[in-house]
Amino acid sequence: MNDLIISHIDTHILQRLENYAGNPSELHTALGNYIASMGIAPAEHTVAVFEYLLHNRSHQTSEEIFQALYPTESSLTRTSVDTSLEILAQTGIIQVVRMDTETYTAKRHNKEAVPHAHLICSCCGAVEEIPMSANVARMVALPRGATVNDMQMMCLGLCAKCSKTQQVN
Repeated sequence: MNDLIISHIDTHILQRLENYAGNPSELHTALGNYIASMGIAPAEHTVAVFEYLLHNRSHQTSEEIFQALYPTESSLTRTSVDTSLEILAQTGIIQVVRMDTETYTAKRHNKEAVPHAHLICSCCGAVEEIPMSANVARMVALPRGATVNDMQMMCLGLCAKCSKTQQVN
């Protein structure tokens, strides 16, 4: 079994950074300053990965992030992408969702922090977001005295495209 990791950037952080949307240079500086304010040395690779996640809403593997950034960040390595994602997660800048599944092996990252579940296609590996009410947590009976800090839902099945293809065959 492998971990599937989906990372989400906190909505409050996104709102603070919207002011810089029209100026890439100022946004890059603001991201570095934000990372520094969280007690992290704002390494160029970490800022670049954070900025990439801000601009890309789809779930990304660290390999996809590396491939997207490498043309402009030639000193970037796969390890530096993984390390940057881990640092961002450890400080709470991004939320990490871990799911074990035998059918899906890539680690994926995304910035959506609103309540939602994920459908993972067992055929093509696509990850789709499913809207989820924040009230879902109230439907779960927790053991007495337990505290939940985060709740995640994963659905395994077929995306609409694969489902349609399999119905035709």
